[in-house]
Amino acid sequence: MAVRPAFHDVKSALMKPRLVLIAGVPRAGKSSLSDMIEAARRGYTHVPLDRYVRPIPPPLTFLEWLRTPACIDWPTLAEHLAILESGRRCFSPRPDWKGGWGEWICAGGHIAHGPGRRMEPASVGYVIPGTHSFACPSQDGQAVRIFLETADHVIAERLQDARVEPGEVRQVLLDRLGSNPAVIKAEAAKADYTMSGAQTREAQLARFAAIVAEFFGQAGDGAPHGPQFCR
Repeated sequence: MAVRPAFHDVKSALMKPRLVLIAGVPRAGKSSLSDMIEAARRGYTHVPLDRYVRPIPPPLTFLEWLRTPACIDWPTLAEHLAILESGRRCFSPRPDWKGGWGEWICAGGHIAHGPGRRMEPASVGYVIPGTHSFACPSQDGQAVRIFLETADHVIAERLQDARVEPGEVRQVLLDRLGSNPAVIKAEAAKADYTMSGAQTREAQLARFAAIVAEFFGQAGDGAPHGPQFCR
């Protein structure tokens, strides 16, 4: 007599993991958007990619290190997503930002408490915002790539936390971000969709709902169907 597959095996065969990868220049609003999506209780968990930036190897500077996807600890991210898929909560790593992005204060994982971000298993999928999010491995599942477009003057004012005159925008971006914005903006060509980083919360959430419904189909509109992720 044939052996019937376990429920988990059936679920894995029928469901493909879903990731929402959100790229954009620093201060475009990626993390804020991801927080809103999670808070809207549509079945998505925010997994902050910037928490997975590895310590800066000498002699590189901080901005030089952030220019390529090599700065991300992809194996640790995959390990944490696997923890979440198993139905357990997980903490993200916590880099030592004040120490110049040296060693991690905590590597995160399934621990009782941690200084990183606490993440809960998602019923639909995972939102991963970050400048290099489009490089996230997605061999086993589906990943929609969204590029968040935000005007340079808005970025500059967010960086300065103050009004910036039009003639000063370019210099502010150069001083704070170097040449990295050009590298990051080139990623827009890989996007499946674009969104505005300056729209209202309601408009952004509506746009997000339309994107996931179109890309993933009806199962991607927020209907719960069990934890899953892209290994």
